[in-house]
Amino acid sequence: MREYRNLKIASVIQAALGQVLIRDFDFEGVVVTVLTVEVSPDLLQAKIGLGVLPREKELEVVTALNGSHRRLEHLLLKQMRIRNSPNLVFEISA
Repeated sequence: MREYRNLKIASVIQAALGQVLIRDFDFEGVVVTVLTVEVSPDLLQAKIGLGVLPREKELEVVTALNGSHRRLEHLLLKQMRIRNSPNLVFEISA
């Protein structure tokens, strides 16, 4: 049951985060895609796997998103209507 809940929360985070990135962030000339979301069993942390094109901008995008993770967590809370948002950690998916 708990595993299903984590998968469901990961799916909802992936969809909501994709919308937030489109609406609230402007990476000029860069396409950012949320490829994977892995939520820890205790729901305290979520690893977000990103796809970034062009690949030369990967480090810049990940650094910017990790730097503004508190703002993103707040936006997710508003959109998802959950009590606590997991701590977001962004990384590049292979």
